[in-house]
Amino acid sequence: MRALSLAANLPAAAHALVSWRGRPPMDRGWYAAQGYRPGRGQVGHYLLAGRRAGWSPHPLLEPSWVAPTSWRRRWPDPLAAPDPLSAGHPALAPGALSVRAAGSLPRTATVASVLGGPVGYGHLRDAIVAAAGQRREQEALRTLPRVRDRWTTPPASAGVVADLPTVSVVLPVRDRPRQVVEAIESVQAQSHPHWQLIVVDDGSSDATPDVVAGIAARDPRVELVRADHGGVSAARNLGASHATGAVLAWLDSDNTWTPDHLRTMLTALAVTGAESAYAVLEQHAADGVRYRALDAGRPALALRNHIDLNVLVARRHAVEAIGGFDTSLRRAVDYDLVLRLAERSRPLFVPVVGARYDARRDAADRVTVRESSTWSDVVRARRLVDWAALESGLEARVAHRLSVIVVIAQSVPAAVFVPTLLDAVRHAEGQVEVVVVDAGGSRATGTALAGLAATCEHMTVLRWPAPMTPGWALAHALESTSGAALAVPDAGTRLTPGYDLALRSALSAGVVHLGEELLGVRAADLVAVRGADALDPTPGWRAGLASRVSGGARGANRAP
Repeated sequence: MRALSLAANLPAAAHALVSWRGRPPMDRGWYAAQGYRPGRGQVGHYLLAGRRAGWSPHPLLEPSWVAPTSWRRRWPDPLAAPDPLSAGHPALAPGALSVRAAGSLPRTATVASVLGGPVGYGHLRDAIVAAAGQRREQEALRTLPRVRDRWTTPPASAGVVADLPTVSVVLPVRDRPRQVVEAIESVQAQSHPHWQLIVVDDGSSDATPDVVAGIAARDPRVELVRADHGGVSAARNLGASHATGAVLAWLDSDNTWTPDHLRTMLTALAVTGAESAYAVLEQHAADGVRYRALDAGRPALALRNHIDLNVLVARRHAVEAIGGFDTSLRRAVDYDLVLRLAERSRPLFVPVVGARYDARRDAADRVTVRESSTWSDVVRARRLVDWAALESGLEARVAHRLSVIVVIAQSVPAAVFVPTLLDAVRHAEGQVEVVVVDAGGSRATGTALAGLAATCEHMTVLRWPAPMTPGWALAHALESTSGAALAVPDAGTRLTPGYDLALRSALSAGVVHLGEELLGVRAADLVAVRGADALDPTPGWRAGLASRVSGGARGANRAP
Protein backbone atom coordinates (compact mmCIF):
# COMPACT_ATOMS: atom_id res chain seq x y z
CA MET A 1 0.00 0.00 0.00
CA ARG A 2 1.31 3.41 -0.88
CA ALA A 3 1.68 5.72 2.10
CA LEU A 4 -0.39 8.78 1.32
CA SER A 5 -0.15 12.45 2.23
CA LEU A 6 -2.70 15.21 2.00
CA ALA A 7 -0.64 16.71 -0.80
CA ALA A 8 -1.62 13.77 -2.97
CA ASN A 9 -4.67 13.92 -5.17
CA LEU A 10 -7.51 12.75 -2.90
CA PRO A 11 -9.45 10.68 -5.48
CA ALA A 12 -6.28 8.90 -6.58
CA ALA A 13 -5.20 8.43 -2.98
CA ALA A 14 -8.56 7.00 -2.02
CA HIS A 15 -8.41 4.60 -4.96
CA ALA A 16 -4.97 3.42 -3.88
CA LEU A 17 -6.18 2.95 -0.31
CA VAL A 18 -9.19 0.83 -1.16
CA SER A 19 -7.46 -1.13 -3.91
CA TRP A 20 -4.88 -3.45 -2.38
CA ARG A 21 -4.34 -6.37 -4.71
CA GLY A 22 -8.09 -6.57 -5.09
CA ARG A 23 -8.65 -6.69 -1.31
CA PRO A 24 -9.74 -3.59 0.62
CA PRO A 25 -7.28 -2.65 3.41
CA MET A 26 -9.93 -0.35 4.91
CA ASP A 27 -11.78 -2.62 7.35
CA ARG A 28 -14.96 -0.73 8.14
CA GLY A 29 -15.85 -2.62 11.32
CA TRP A 30 -12.34 -2.22 12.68
CA TYR A 31 -12.24 1.48 11.87
CA ALA A 32 -15.63 2.03 13.52
CA ALA A 33 -14.44 0.24 16.67
CA GLN A 34 -11.78 2.94 17.11
CA GLY A 35 -14.46 5.61 17.42
CA TYR A 36 -15.41 6.56 13.86
CA ARG A 37 -18.81 8.21 13.59
CA PRO A 38 -20.67 8.26 10.28
CA GLY A 39 -20.12 11.47 8.38
CA ARG A 40 -17.56 11.74 5.65
CA GLY A 41 -16.62 8.33 4.29
CA GLN A 42 -14.16 6.25 6.26
CA VAL A 43 -11.47 6.54 3.60
CA GLY A 44 -11.79 10.31 3.50
CA HIS A 45 -11.83 10.51 7.29
CA TYR A 46 -8.70 8.40 7.51
CA LEU A 47 -6.82 10.48 4.96
CA LEU A 48 -7.85 13.82 6.45
CA ALA A 49 -7.93 13.06 10.19
CA GLY A 50 -7.58 9.44 11.25
CA ARG A 51 -4.04 8.99 9.94
CA ARG A 52 -2.76 11.98 11.91
CA ALA A 53 -4.56 10.73 15.03
CA GLY A 54 -2.79 7.39 14.78
CA TRP A 55 -5.84 5.38 13.77
CA SER A 56 -5.39 2.11 11.95
CA PRO A 57 -7.29 1.36 8.72
CA HIS A 58 -7.01 -2.41 9.09
CA PRO A 59 -6.26 -4.89 11.92
CA LEU A 60 -3.10 -5.98 10.13
CA LEU A 61 -1.79 -2.43 9.60
CA GLU A 62 -0.46 -0.76 12.75
CA PRO A 63 0.85 2.77 12.04
CA SER A 64 2.72 3.08 15.34
CA TRP A 65 5.05 0.28 14.25
CA VAL A 66 6.10 2.21 11.16
CA ALA A 67 8.56 5.12 11.17
CA PRO A 68 6.92 8.46 10.30
CA THR A 69 9.14 8.80 7.23
CA SER A 70 7.61 5.63 5.83
CA TRP A 71 4.45 7.55 5.06
CA ARG A 72 6.37 9.33 2.29
CA ARG A 73 7.63 6.28 0.42
CA ARG A 74 6.49 2.89 -0.74
CA TRP A 75 6.84 0.05 1.75
CA PRO A 76 9.49 -2.56 0.87
CA ASP A 77 6.98 -5.31 1.61
CA PRO A 78 5.57 -7.49 -1.16
CA LEU A 79 2.38 -8.03 0.83
CA ALA A 80 1.71 -4.29 0.86
CA ALA A 81 3.27 -2.91 -2.32
CA PRO A 82 4.40 -4.95 -5.34
CA ASP A 83 7.69 -3.28 -6.13
CA PRO A 84 11.08 -4.33 -7.53
CA LEU A 85 12.67 -3.17 -4.25
CA SER A 86 10.77 -5.94 -2.51
CA ALA A 87 12.14 -8.77 -4.62
CA GLY A 88 14.63 -9.83 -1.97
CA HIS A 89 12.25 -9.61 0.97
CA PRO A 90 12.69 -12.57 3.39
CA ALA A 91 8.95 -13.22 3.42
CA LEU A 92 9.21 -14.36 -0.21
CA ALA A 93 11.54 -17.19 0.75
CA PRO A 94 9.82 -20.55 1.21
CA GLY A 95 9.28 -21.73 4.76
CA ALA A 96 9.69 -19.60 7.80
CA LEU A 97 9.52 -15.99 8.80
CA SER A 98 12.73 -14.62 10.28
CA VAL A 99 12.13 -13.37 13.80
CA ARG A 100 14.64 -10.86 15.16
CA ALA A 101 13.21 -9.50 18.40
CA ALA A 102 11.49 -12.58 19.74
CA GLY A 103 13.96 -13.35 22.49
CA SER A 104 13.80 -17.07 23.17
CA LEU A 105 11.83 -17.91 20.01
CA PRO A 106 13.71 -19.93 17.40
CA ARG A 107 15.43 -17.98 14.67
CA THR A 108 12.95 -19.38 12.18
CA ALA A 109 9.40 -19.49 13.46
CA THR A 110 6.43 -20.90 11.61
CA VAL A 111 2.73 -20.65 12.36
CA ALA A 112 2.72 -24.25 13.52
CA SER A 113 5.80 -23.93 15.75
CA VAL A 114 4.58 -20.81 17.53
CA LEU A 115 0.80 -21.01 17.51
CA GLY A 116 0.29 -24.74 17.13
CA GLY A 117 -1.49 -24.60 13.79
CA PRO A 118 -3.23 -22.38 11.25
CA VAL A 119 -5.15 -19.36 12.50
CA GLY A 120 -8.32 -18.27 10.74
CA TYR A 121 -8.37 -14.55 9.96
CA GLY A 122 -12.07 -14.21 10.77
CA HIS A 123 -11.56 -15.48 14.32
CA LEU A 124 -8.49 -13.29 14.75
CA ARG A 125 -10.24 -10.21 13.40
CA ASP A 126 -13.26 -10.64 15.67
CA ALA A 127 -11.02 -10.77 18.73
CA ILE A 128 -9.01 -7.72 17.68
CA VAL A 129 -12.10 -5.67 16.85
CA ALA A 130 -13.68 -6.59 20.20
CA ALA A 131 -10.51 -5.48 22.01
CA ALA A 132 -10.55 -2.17 20.14
CA GLY A 133 -14.17 -1.62 21.12
CA GLN A 134 -13.42 -2.33 24.77
CA ARG A 135 -10.49 0.09 24.67
CA ARG A 136 -12.70 2.81 23.18
CA GLU A 137 -15.31 2.34 25.92
CA GLN A 138 -12.70 2.42 28.67
CA GLU A 139 -10.99 5.47 27.25
CA ALA A 140 -14.35 7.23 27.04
CA LEU A 141 -14.82 6.64 30.79
CA ARG A 142 -11.25 7.62 31.63
CA THR A 143 -11.39 10.89 29.70
CA LEU A 144 -14.76 12.08 30.94
CA PRO A 145 -14.44 15.80 31.83
CA ARG A 146 -14.21 15.69 35.61
CA VAL A 147 -13.01 19.30 35.91
CA ARG A 148 -14.37 22.20 33.84
CA ASP A 149 -13.30 25.79 33.27
CA ARG A 150 -16.86 27.12 33.50
CA TRP A 151 -20.04 26.11 35.23
CA THR A 152 -23.57 27.39 34.78
CA THR A 153 -26.09 26.31 37.38
CA PRO A 154 -29.34 25.16 35.71
CA PRO A 155 -32.69 26.58 36.89
CA ALA A 156 -34.00 25.00 40.09
CA SER A 157 -36.64 22.33 39.48
CA ALA A 158 -36.95 20.39 42.73
CA GLY A 159 -39.29 22.86 44.41
CA VAL A 160 -39.62 23.48 48.13
CA VAL A 161 -39.84 20.59 50.60
CA ALA A 162 -41.21 21.31 54.04
CA ASP A 163 -39.79 19.78 57.21
CA LEU A 164 -36.32 18.95 55.95
CA PRO A 165 -34.40 16.85 58.50
CA THR A 166 -31.57 17.90 60.75
CA VAL A 167 -28.15 17.32 59.22
CA SER A 168 -25.06 16.56 61.30
CA VAL A 169 -21.93 18.23 59.93
CA VAL A 170 -18.53 16.77 60.84
CA LEU A 171 -15.55 19.15 60.62
CA PRO A 172 -12.09 17.81 61.59
CA VAL A 173 -9.36 20.37 62.24
CA ARG A 174 -5.76 20.54 63.41
CA ASP A 175 -3.73 23.71 63.87
CA ARG A 176 -5.84 25.96 61.64
CA PRO A 177 -7.35 28.64 63.87
CA ARG A 178 -8.03 31.14 61.10
CA GLN A 179 -9.37 28.80 58.42
CA VAL A 180 -11.67 26.94 60.79
CA VAL A 181 -13.48 30.18 61.63
CA GLU A 182 -14.27 30.77 57.96
CA ALA A 183 -15.50 27.19 57.56
CA ILE A 184 -17.74 27.44 60.65
CA GLU A 185 -19.15 30.78 59.51
CA SER A 186 -20.14 29.21 56.18
CA VAL A 187 -22.16 26.62 58.12
CA GLN A 188 -23.77 29.28 60.29
CA ALA A 189 -24.76 31.16 57.12
CA GLN A 190 -26.78 28.22 55.75
CA SER A 191 -30.36 28.95 54.70
CA HIS A 192 -31.34 25.60 56.23
CA PRO A 193 -31.28 26.27 59.99
CA HIS A 194 -31.56 22.72 61.33
CA TRP A 195 -28.00 21.53 61.59
CA GLN A 196 -25.57 20.20 64.17
CA LEU A 197 -21.90 21.08 63.68
CA ILE A 198 -19.41 18.72 65.33
CA VAL A 199 -15.89 20.15 65.23
CA VAL A 200 -13.31 17.49 66.10
CA ASP A 201 -9.96 18.94 67.14
CA ASP A 202 -7.38 16.35 66.09
CA GLY A 203 -4.69 17.12 68.65
CA SER A 204 -3.97 20.77 67.81
CA SER A 205 -0.89 22.33 69.37
CA ASP A 206 -2.03 25.93 68.92
CA ALA A 207 -5.10 28.02 69.76
CA THR A 208 -7.47 26.17 67.40
CA PRO A 209 -9.54 24.39 70.10
CA ASP A 210 -9.88 27.60 72.10
CA VAL A 211 -11.14 29.46 69.04
CA VAL A 212 -13.75 26.77 68.36
CA ALA A 213 -14.75 26.65 72.03
CA GLY A 214 -15.45 30.38 71.93
CA ILE A 215 -17.76 29.96 68.93
CA ALA A 216 -19.52 26.99 70.55
CA ALA A 217 -20.18 29.07 73.67
CA ARG A 218 -22.15 31.54 71.54
CA ASP A 219 -23.93 29.02 69.27
CA PRO A 220 -25.36 25.85 70.86
CA ARG A 221 -25.52 24.14 67.46
CA VAL A 222 -21.70 24.02 67.42
CA GLU A 223 -20.07 21.26 69.47
CA LEU A 224 -16.33 20.88 70.13
CA VAL A 225 -14.91 17.37 70.54
CA ARG A 226 -11.27 17.19 71.64
CA ALA A 227 -9.12 14.19 70.69
CA ASP A 228 -5.51 13.10 70.55
CA HIS A 229 -3.99 13.24 67.09
CA GLY A 230 -5.23 10.17 65.24
CA GLY A 231 -5.66 11.34 61.68
CA VAL A 232 -8.55 12.72 59.67
CA SER A 233 -10.41 9.41 59.31
CA ALA A 234 -10.43 8.73 63.04
CA ALA A 235 -11.55 12.32 63.66
CA ARG A 236 -14.43 12.00 61.20
CA ASN A 237 -15.54 8.70 62.70
CA LEU A 238 -15.42 10.22 66.18
CA GLY A 239 -17.50 13.14 65.00
CA ALA A 240 -20.07 10.83 63.41
CA SER A 241 -20.45 8.99 66.71
CA HIS A 242 -21.78 12.26 68.19
CA ALA A 243 -24.23 12.83 65.33
CA THR A 244 -27.96 13.10 65.99
CA GLY A 245 -29.16 14.05 62.51
CA ALA A 246 -30.59 11.64 59.93
CA VAL A 247 -28.15 12.95 57.32
CA LEU A 248 -24.38 13.38 57.51
CA ALA A 249 -22.30 16.03 55.75
CA TRP A 250 -18.59 16.75 55.90
CA LEU A 251 -16.61 19.97 55.71
CA ASP A 252 -12.85 20.42 55.87
CA SER A 253 -11.34 23.43 57.58
CA ASP A 254 -9.95 24.81 54.29
CA ASN A 255 -13.34 24.71 52.50
CA THR A 256 -16.45 26.87 52.76
CA TRP A 257 -20.05 26.16 51.75
CA THR A 258 -22.33 28.25 49.59
CA PRO A 259 -25.35 29.55 51.60
CA ASP A 260 -27.97 27.19 50.12
CA HIS A 261 -25.84 24.05 50.04
CA LEU A 262 -27.55 22.08 52.80
CA ARG A 263 -31.08 23.07 51.78
CA THR A 264 -30.41 22.11 48.17
CA MET A 265 -28.86 18.75 49.02
CA LEU A 266 -31.49 17.76 51.60
CA THR A 267 -34.23 18.68 49.15
CA ALA A 268 -32.61 16.48 46.50
CA LEU A 269 -32.48 13.54 48.90
CA ALA A 270 -36.11 14.06 49.93
CA VAL A 271 -37.43 14.31 46.37
CA THR A 272 -35.48 11.38 44.91
CA GLY A 273 -35.11 9.07 47.89
CA ALA A 274 -31.39 8.72 47.14
CA GLU A 275 -29.04 7.50 49.87
CA SER A 276 -26.31 9.99 48.97
CA ALA A 277 -25.84 13.04 46.78
CA TYR A 278 -23.03 15.35 45.73
CA ALA A 279 -22.76 18.84 44.25
CA VAL A 280 -20.17 20.85 42.30
CA LEU A 281 -16.91 21.94 43.93
CA GLU A 282 -15.48 25.33 42.96
CA GLN A 283 -11.67 25.14 43.09
CA HIS A 284 -9.48 28.24 43.24
CA ALA A 285 -5.86 27.80 42.14
CA ALA A 286 -3.02 30.05 41.03
CA ASP A 287 -3.99 29.64 37.38
CA GLY A 288 -7.70 30.33 37.83
CA VAL A 289 -10.99 28.79 38.88
CA ARG A 290 -12.06 25.25 37.99
CA TYR A 291 -15.24 23.31 38.69
CA ARG A 292 -15.17 19.68 39.72
CA ALA A 293 -18.38 18.24 38.31
CA LEU A 294 -19.32 14.97 36.64
CA ASP A 295 -22.58 13.03 36.60
CA ALA A 296 -21.31 9.43 36.49
CA GLY A 297 -21.56 6.22 38.49
CA ARG A 298 -19.28 3.51 39.84
CA PRO A 299 -17.63 2.49 36.53
CA ALA A 300 -16.21 6.02 36.19
CA LEU A 301 -15.41 6.17 39.90
CA ALA A 302 -13.39 2.98 39.63
CA LEU A 303 -11.00 4.79 37.30
CA ARG A 304 -10.81 8.13 39.11
CA ASN A 305 -12.70 9.85 41.91
CA HIS A 306 -14.86 12.77 40.85
CA ILE A 307 -16.82 13.29 44.09
CA ASP A 308 -15.38 15.66 46.66
CA LEU A 309 -16.23 14.94 50.28
CA ASN A 310 -17.05 18.59 50.99
CA VAL A 311 -20.03 18.52 48.61
CA LEU A 312 -21.22 15.04 49.62
CA VAL A 313 -24.18 14.30 51.89
CA ALA A 314 -25.38 10.82 52.85
CA ARG A 315 -28.05 9.28 55.02
CA ARG A 316 -26.51 8.35 58.34
CA HIS A 317 -27.72 4.75 58.24
CA ALA A 318 -25.89 4.22 54.92
CA VAL A 319 -22.59 5.52 56.33
CA GLU A 320 -22.97 3.39 59.44
CA ALA A 321 -23.75 0.32 57.29
CA ILE A 322 -20.43 0.59 55.44
CA GLY A 323 -18.43 1.22 58.60
CA GLY A 324 -17.51 4.86 58.18
CA PHE A 325 -13.99 5.92 57.20
CA ASP A 326 -11.09 3.49 56.91
CA THR A 327 -8.57 4.60 59.54
CA SER A 328 -5.75 2.54 58.00
CA LEU A 329 -5.62 4.79 54.92
CA ARG A 330 -3.34 7.83 54.96
CA ARG A 331 -4.74 9.27 51.74
CA ALA A 332 -7.73 8.71 49.39
CA VAL A 333 -10.03 8.22 52.39
CA ASP A 334 -12.84 10.13 50.67
CA TYR A 335 -12.38 8.00 47.54
CA ASP A 336 -12.67 4.87 49.66
CA LEU A 337 -15.89 6.06 51.32
CA VAL A 338 -17.44 7.13 48.02
CA LEU A 339 -16.66 3.78 46.35
CA ARG A 340 -18.37 1.90 49.18
CA LEU A 341 -21.41 4.19 49.12
CA ALA A 342 -21.61 3.78 45.34
CA GLU A 343 -21.57 0.00 45.76
CA ARG A 344 -24.84 0.31 47.69
CA SER A 345 -26.47 2.79 45.30
CA ARG A 346 -25.41 5.42 42.80
CA PRO A 347 -24.81 8.84 44.39
CA LEU A 348 -27.12 11.51 42.99
CA PHE A 349 -25.48 14.41 41.18
CA VAL A 350 -26.91 17.84 42.04
CA PRO A 351 -25.62 20.37 39.45
CA VAL A 352 -25.09 23.37 41.72
CA VAL A 353 -21.94 24.75 43.34
CA GLY A 354 -21.97 23.53 46.93
CA ALA A 355 -18.51 24.41 48.24
CA ARG A 356 -15.45 26.50 47.49
CA TYR A 357 -11.90 25.33 47.98
CA ASP A 358 -8.81 27.53 47.86
CA ALA A 359 -5.84 25.39 46.84
CA ARG A 360 -3.43 28.32 47.23
CA ARG A 361 -3.42 28.32 51.04
CA ASP A 362 -1.19 26.11 53.21
CA ALA A 363 -0.51 23.71 50.35
CA ALA A 364 2.45 22.02 52.05
CA ASP A 365 0.29 20.94 55.00
CA ARG A 366 -2.23 19.01 52.95
CA VAL A 367 -2.43 15.22 52.81
CA THR A 368 -2.48 15.38 49.00
CA VAL A 369 1.00 16.91 49.14
CA ARG A 370 2.47 14.81 51.97
CA GLU A 371 1.26 11.36 50.88
CA SER A 372 1.77 9.31 47.72
CA SER A 373 -0.90 9.31 45.02
CA THR A 374 -0.63 5.51 44.81
CA TRP A 375 -2.98 5.28 47.81
CA SER A 376 -5.76 5.30 45.21
CA ASP A 377 -4.48 1.94 43.96
CA VAL A 378 -4.59 0.63 47.53
CA VAL A 379 -8.26 1.62 47.66
CA ARG A 380 -8.95 -0.08 44.33
CA ALA A 381 -7.22 -3.27 45.43
CA ARG A 382 -9.40 -3.33 48.54
CA ARG A 383 -12.76 -2.29 47.11
CA LEU A 384 -12.80 -3.48 43.49
CA VAL A 385 -11.65 -7.03 44.26
CA ASP A 386 -14.00 -9.50 45.98
CA TRP A 387 -11.54 -10.96 48.48
CA ALA A 388 -14.26 -12.85 50.33
CA ALA A 389 -15.23 -14.67 47.12
CA LEU A 390 -11.58 -15.43 46.41
CA GLU A 391 -11.18 -16.89 49.88
CA SER A 392 -14.28 -19.05 49.63
CA GLY A 393 -13.21 -20.27 46.18
CA LEU A 394 -9.74 -21.49 47.15
CA GLU A 395 -10.81 -25.14 47.37
CA ALA A 396 -12.15 -25.02 43.80
CA ARG A 397 -8.77 -24.01 42.36
CA VAL A 398 -7.01 -26.59 40.20
CA ALA A 399 -4.24 -28.13 42.28
CA HIS A 400 -1.84 -28.89 39.42
CA ARG A 401 -2.42 -25.71 37.42
CA LEU A 402 0.03 -22.80 37.42
CA SER A 403 -1.43 -19.36 36.72
CA VAL A 404 1.14 -17.04 35.15
CA ILE A 405 0.32 -13.34 35.64
CA VAL A 406 2.11 -10.89 33.34
CA VAL A 407 1.66 -7.14 33.82
CA ILE A 408 2.27 -5.09 30.68
CA ALA A 409 3.24 -1.53 31.55
CA GLN A 410 2.20 1.39 29.41
CA SER A 411 5.59 1.75 27.74
CA VAL A 412 6.51 -1.91 27.20
CA PRO A 413 6.91 -2.71 23.47
CA ALA A 414 5.43 -5.83 21.92
CA ALA A 415 8.87 -7.26 21.17
CA VAL A 416 9.49 -7.50 24.93
CA PHE A 417 6.31 -9.15 26.17
CA VAL A 418 5.43 -11.46 23.27
CA PRO A 419 8.26 -13.95 24.03
CA THR A 420 7.29 -14.01 27.70
CA LEU A 421 3.69 -14.92 26.96
CA LEU A 422 4.58 -17.57 24.39
CA ASP A 423 7.31 -19.04 26.59
CA ALA A 424 4.90 -19.29 29.50
CA VAL A 425 2.89 -21.87 27.56
CA ARG A 426 5.53 -23.46 25.31
CA HIS A 427 8.09 -24.16 28.06
CA ALA A 428 5.70 -25.51 30.69
CA GLU A 429 5.64 -29.17 31.64
CA GLY A 430 2.23 -29.16 33.34
CA GLN A 431 -1.06 -27.25 33.16
CA VAL A 432 -0.49 -23.54 32.68
CA GLU A 433 -2.77 -20.57 32.08
CA VAL A 434 -1.62 -17.03 31.32
CA VAL A 435 -3.45 -13.92 32.56
CA VAL A 436 -2.17 -10.67 31.08
CA VAL A 437 -2.91 -7.27 32.61
CA ASP A 438 -2.65 -4.52 30.01
CA ALA A 439 -2.10 -1.48 32.23
CA GLY A 440 -2.96 1.48 30.04
CA GLY A 441 -1.32 0.15 26.90
CA SER A 442 -1.76 1.58 23.44
CA ARG A 443 -4.05 0.27 20.73
CA ALA A 444 -1.03 -1.46 19.20
CA THR A 445 -0.36 -3.30 22.45
CA GLY A 446 -4.01 -4.26 22.76
CA THR A 447 -4.07 -5.51 19.18
CA ALA A 448 -1.04 -7.73 19.73
CA LEU A 449 -2.43 -9.12 22.99
CA ALA A 450 -5.88 -9.75 21.55
CA GLY A 451 -4.36 -11.55 18.58
CA LEU A 452 -2.26 -13.78 20.82
CA ALA A 453 -5.19 -14.55 23.11
CA ALA A 454 -7.32 -15.51 20.11
CA THR A 455 -4.77 -18.18 19.19
CA CYS A 456 -4.18 -19.52 22.71
CA GLU A 457 -7.07 -21.00 24.68
CA HIS A 458 -5.09 -20.76 27.91
CA MET A 459 -4.56 -16.98 27.73
CA THR A 460 -6.77 -14.20 29.12
CA VAL A 461 -6.24 -10.46 28.65
CA LEU A 462 -7.50 -7.90 31.18
CA ARG A 463 -7.22 -4.26 30.18
CA TRP A 464 -7.12 -1.38 32.65
CA PRO A 465 -7.01 2.07 31.00
CA ALA A 466 -4.34 3.58 33.26
CA PRO A 467 -0.96 2.73 34.80
CA MET A 468 -1.16 0.42 37.81
CA THR A 469 1.10 -0.37 40.73
CA PRO A 470 2.21 -4.03 40.71
CA GLY A 471 0.11 -4.81 43.78
CA TRP A 472 -3.10 -3.44 42.26
CA ALA A 473 -2.42 -5.20 38.94
CA LEU A 474 -1.82 -8.50 40.73
CA ALA A 475 -5.04 -8.15 42.73
CA HIS A 476 -6.96 -7.25 39.56
CA ALA A 477 -5.67 -10.37 37.79
CA LEU A 478 -6.24 -12.75 40.69
CA GLU A 479 -9.98 -13.06 40.12
CA SER A 480 -9.33 -14.37 36.59
CA THR A 481 -6.94 -17.13 37.66
CA SER A 482 -7.88 -20.72 38.51
CA GLY A 483 -4.59 -22.32 39.53
CA ALA A 484 -3.52 -23.13 43.06
CA ALA A 485 -0.06 -21.74 42.30
CA LEU A 486 0.83 -18.37 40.78
CA ALA A 487 3.89 -17.14 38.90
CA VAL A 488 4.60 -13.44 38.29
CA PRO A 489 7.43 -12.79 35.80
CA ASP A 490 8.55 -9.42 34.52
CA ALA A 491 7.35 -8.64 31.01
CA GLY A 492 10.76 -9.35 29.48
CA THR A 493 11.67 -12.46 31.47
CA ARG A 494 12.86 -15.48 29.47
CA LEU A 495 11.31 -18.60 30.94
CA THR A 496 13.40 -21.75 30.61
CA PRO A 497 11.90 -25.21 30.05
CA GLY A 498 10.56 -26.75 33.24
CA TYR A 499 10.22 -23.43 35.09
CA ASP A 500 6.72 -24.39 36.25
CA LEU A 501 7.87 -27.65 37.83
CA ALA A 502 10.65 -25.83 39.67
CA LEU A 503 8.14 -23.35 41.05
CA ARG A 504 5.65 -26.01 42.10
CA SER A 505 8.27 -28.03 43.95
CA ALA A 506 9.58 -24.97 45.77
CA LEU A 507 6.24 -23.45 46.76
CA SER A 508 5.92 -25.61 49.86
CA ALA A 509 8.14 -23.01 51.52
CA GLY A 510 5.82 -20.10 50.64
CA VAL A 511 6.92 -17.32 48.30
CA VAL A 512 9.85 -18.28 46.10
CA HIS A 513 12.09 -16.41 43.67
CA LEU A 514 13.57 -18.05 40.60
CA GLY A 515 16.01 -15.33 39.67
CA GLU A 516 15.28 -11.65 40.26
CA GLU A 517 12.46 -11.42 37.73
CA LEU A 518 10.21 -14.40 38.53
CA LEU A 519 8.17 -14.80 41.68
CA GLY A 520 6.02 -17.75 42.70
CA VAL A 521 3.34 -17.80 45.40
CA ARG A 522 0.47 -20.04 46.42
CA ALA A 523 -2.94 -18.55 45.71
CA ALA A 524 -4.05 -19.33 49.26
CA ASP A 525 -1.11 -17.38 50.71
CA LEU A 526 -1.73 -14.40 48.43
CA VAL A 527 -5.43 -14.28 49.31
CA ALA A 528 -4.68 -14.65 53.03
CA VAL A 529 -2.61 -11.45 53.07
CA ARG A 530 -4.91 -9.71 50.57
CA GLY A 531 -2.27 -9.46 47.87
CA ALA A 532 0.91 -7.49 47.46
CA ASP A 533 1.32 -3.94 48.71
CA ALA A 534 -0.57 -1.82 46.17
CA LEU A 535 1.12 1.30 47.56
CA ASP A 536 4.58 0.28 46.35
CA PRO A 537 5.33 1.09 42.67
CA THR A 538 8.95 -0.12 42.86
CA PRO A 539 10.51 -3.54 42.16
CA GLY A 540 10.80 -3.96 45.91
CA TRP A 541 7.17 -5.05 46.10
CA ARG A 542 8.28 -8.67 45.63
CA ALA A 543 10.43 -8.64 48.75
CA GLY A 544 7.59 -7.02 50.66
CA LEU A 545 5.16 -9.72 49.59
CA ALA A 546 7.61 -12.49 50.48
CA SER A 547 8.13 -11.01 53.93
CA ARG A 548 4.42 -10.61 54.56
CA VAL A 549 3.54 -14.14 53.45
CA SER A 550 6.33 -15.76 55.44
CA GLY A 551 5.40 -13.76 58.51
CA GLY A 552 1.66 -14.18 58.15
CA ALA A 553 1.18 -10.42 58.49
CA ARG A 554 -1.92 -8.54 57.46
CA GLY A 555 -1.68 -7.33 53.88
CA ALA A 556 -1.67 -3.65 52.98
CA ASN A 557 -4.82 -4.18 50.92
CA ARG A 558 -6.77 -5.74 53.78
CA ALA A 559 -9.57 -3.53 55.04
CA PRO A 560 -9.83 -3.33 58.82
